[in-house]
Amino acid sequence: MATARNEFKLIGPDWERYNRSAVTLSCRLSPEISAVNMEIRWFKETDCVCVYKNREVTEGRGYRGRVSLFTQELERGNVSLQLRDYRGSDDGYYLCQVTDGDRTEEITKMQKKFMDKASWIYWSMALCSGGERENNLTLLFFPHPPLDKDFWDHQSDREWTEDERKKMEESVLLTEHSTDEIKEKFRNEWRDSGLSTNQEKKQYGGKTSNIGWRIV
Repeated sequence: MATARNEFKLIGPDWERYNRSAVTLSCRLSPEISAVNMEIRWFKETDCVCVYKNREVTEGRGYRGRVSLFTQELERGNVSLQLRDYRGSDDGYYLCQVTDGDRTEEITKMQKKFMDKASWIYWSMALCSGGERENNLTLLFFPHPPLDKDFWDHQSDREWTEDERKKMEESVLLTEHSTDEIKEKFRNEWRDSGLSTNQEKKQYGGKTSNIGWRIV
């Protein structure tokens, strides 16, 4: 039987540990189909981190200049979130939602800066003393002491309450509304200072040219 056009699910590594200046919460579509024309939302708890819609990325308040999607890889179904300038407040649960038509899929990720070396030694010894299974898990995921910039994330089975989801929707609306206000402010300043009053000018060989802002 043929697969429906918008049939997909979100997948990510069960565990991932990395050391880099920019943290990536890995997530992709399965099967590997294009997400270019889909809507992508990332949340930190109930706060909107970013929204991809109509081929544009809008950053949430508190995340401007710090987050991005791999837009060049959306064609291959990569909807991962990259987070720069990591802060302690960035630890926590993240929800990724991808919508295509009337179908929405989501996945929850737990992101955390790794523990310090002393805690790693204590935690590893405690697990290793628990038996073969715990020992194997320790060696697999945490075989070496953490570095200063070690992070880890894993897929979570956290359930989101109806109240939390309501706050998420409100956060998205606030993010989109704030962006519209900023664009409108620039439009007004551009119109008042350049197009309408003709006050912003430069001389080029006896000629004058208006200076304006291009609103994307």
